[in-house]
Amino acid sequence: MPRLMLSLFASAVLLAHPVWACAAGAKCPELSVYLEGTSSFMGAVYTERLTMHRVSGGSGYDGKWLIDEFEQQIDYPWIVSPAVPPSNTRVDMGFGMWMNNFSRQVGPRTLLVTSTAGNYKLDVVGGKVGLVATGRFSGSITGDEMTFKFDPSSSTEPVLKGRIMRGGKAEDLELSILVMNDVNGGKFCYSAETPATLKLVLEARVTPAERASGVEWTLPEIPGSVRIVEPVDSRGPYVTVTYKLLPEENSSFGEKTISARIRSGACKAEDSKTIRVFYPSKAENNPGGRDPNWFYYWGQTPAAKPGGHAVNLVYGGHPYSFCHWEGEGTAGFFAPQHHQHRTFYICDLTAVGGNTMSNRFPILSRSQPPNATGVLAGWRTTTFIDTFASIVIHENEHIRMYEMWKMGKTEAQLEAEDSDKDGVPNEKEEQFGFDPAMRQTWLTTGETAKIKYDEEWLCYVAMQAHALGSLDKYDWSHPGKQWP
Repeated sequence: MPRLMLSLFASAVLLAHPVWACAAGAKCPELSVYLEGTSSFMGAVYTERLTMHRVSGGSGYDGKWLIDEFEQQIDYPWIVSPAVPPSNTRVDMGFGMWMNNFSRQVGPRTLLVTSTAGNYKLDVVGGKVGLVATGRFSGSITGDEMTFKFDPSSSTEPVLKGRIMRGGKAEDLELSILVMNDVNGGKFCYSAETPATLKLVLEARVTPAERASGVEWTLPEIPGSVRIVEPVDSRGPYVTVTYKLLPEENSSFGEKTISARIRSGACKAEDSKTIRVFYPSKAENNPGGRDPNWFYYWGQTPAAKPGGHAVNLVYGGHPYSFCHWEGEGTAGFFAPQHHQHRTFYICDLTAVGGNTMSNRFPILSRSQPPNATGVLAGWRTTTFIDTFASIVIHENEHIRMYEMWKMGKTEAQLEAEDSDKDGVPNEKEEQFGFDPAMRQTWLTTGETAKIKYDEEWLCYVAMQAHALGSLDKYDWSHPGKQWP
């Protein structure tokens, strides 16, 4: 197979020297058994193979035995036509037990059903094999030999026989896996087109190589995204997984585990890789389909709930929106006329802060009245979700002051109560040390003159409550805090 991979941004990447992890050797359970049997009926040959190992129990062979794999093969004397399409389903076995069934046609005359990766357990009690829950035992153990038949009344089902093995080793069986299109240290990002796609190209290296067709892959789901696996049975040395559509929930991104195993009887070698899944920050291919992905997903995180309170965020970066204030671009905007929905606007943070959404704001404080003095303690710069969270806090502070001081009042009342039109009522200015005759009481020269209003001063003070880095774990945007 050529080692030519497509990157997640539609550019070709040649990984000339993939780095393989140390191969994992096979491990064998303390007690295991491989059973096999064949029968025939009307010219068709029925073969069954059953592998299981004991997972709990007492003396001797008594206890619960977990089925690792159950395979049913039917060889017909005639050609099966039309061909049977493959299917992969989870089958309820009753009593809370289940297995994954994969059925397919493997030749012109042969059908194969493989059941794996479930929690179906048989009981061994006093040398009898069956299910305690049903009271039916259709197998037995004599010495180290086990016999079993799932349905004793079936005329086609064979009796299975095999020898119980104790421990053992399979030192010749080794497995290691690699994500062949991993060019970013285990980080993968959906594409920016609609619908978004993410592709994983997987390879398993097996010793001995001729056993590679027996590799079984366990591949992660991404809730809300459609998973397409080639080949459909997720078996063999090469597997490609494609995820289509961005998920609805921010929690669907993040760490995912890819694992593979190969068995020799009840012995198995396993290997796994952990990857992290991201979305393209600036694209607009989320399920909402209208706003940038960063706005859609960050809006589901604690960054959008200042102080734990629910607010209504609207993306204001569209050309017809509110994201200009006094002739300048702004990162956020509160519109009092929309207060009934506790609504404010978050603007295009890349327009005001570039690709990193950088935002620099003053760290303000004041000494206590009556000798209050405004203090500039420095400047703080935020990026990505930290910028989003601090802007949300800033705009929510506007809402809070609106609810305390302005809601329900006429323009005439507001003008009478706030003579300098700084957003803070005259009667409240003294408690903050503000001058009721000045729109901006302190730091009125230089860069801080852009504060302009005492109400804005209070909003900048509120922004300091956000702890930088505290929301990094929620940021699965690329570029973003976890993948700049």
